[in-house]
Amino acid sequence: MKNVAGKVWNLPNTIVGLAVGGTGYALGNIGYALGLKDVRPTWSIGNNAVQFHNNPFTNTAMTLGNTILYSSAPLRNSNLEVKGGAMR
Repeated sequence: MKNVAGKVWNLPNTIVGLAVGGTGYALGNIGYALGLKDVRPTWSIGNNAVQFHNNPFTNTAMTLGNTILYSSAPLRNSNLEVKGGAMR
């Protein structure tokens, strides 16, 4: 119940994140089709959020509600471990 309450409380921010991410997804695909971008934007669901990858509106990563906008695909490094809440 606590998780649902948090999502409802954060809904206005999530709506903004979906608007920004969806617009970036659409414009990024247009840029890719015209040859202006090398990588096609994608989206996925993970990390308790809707994730937009290769979004043209950010240089790093940005969280808006339960959305995450990445400038590139998130890094997947098998050498990193999470121990006690800290990455090592």
